[in-house]
Amino acid sequence: MVKCMYTKTIKCRCIDVFEDEKYERQYMINMKVNDSGKVILIITNHPRRVNESFCNKIIKRVLKYLSLKINKKDIKEINIVNILSNYDITNKNLSDEENNKYILKAIKNADIIIAAWGKPLRKEALEFVDTIKSILKSIRNEMLLSSKRKVFLKVGDSSNFGYPKHVLAWKYDDELKNYFN
Repeated sequence: MVKCMYTKTIKCRCIDVFEDEKYERQYMINMKVNDSGKVILIITNHPRRVNESFCNKIIKRVLKYLSLKINKKDIKEINIVNILSNYDITNKNLSDEENNKYILKAIKNADIIIAAWGKPLRKEALEFVDTIKSILKSIRNEMLLSSKRKVFLKVGDSSNFGYPKHVLAWKYDDELKNYFN
């Protein structure tokens, strides 16, 4: 468990990091905020390490951005999952069924889904795009079949290549927009 406290942003009670046994892959980061409210899911590209002594730039940016755009009292928890789960981007084994399970579970539990994966590296583009197609299909199915209303968003405009902005490219004055617009 990791503690991240920032005085001017959302205060998390705790942050749980779900990794494999060898600490080579990160499947999900779960941040508990309140006892009630919306579950927000951020889907990004690769994980960044988190430990007891610090929170990474992605967590800091997500917390600050959401504190500016959504009332803190309306957030129950924030989850972050990754298109590719490996920490080492030079790792040849990009595919990971366990990661896909975490992504699907997070999609099912989310009220608000924010795409934030950015453009893939050239060497991983095929695996990256295949995983994105699978994720978009899962989100579509969940939005159609779920009894609760889900919202699928991105921050600001898409890139010239059609990818949503990566978390680290978010500007605090960028607005949340419908993903499909």
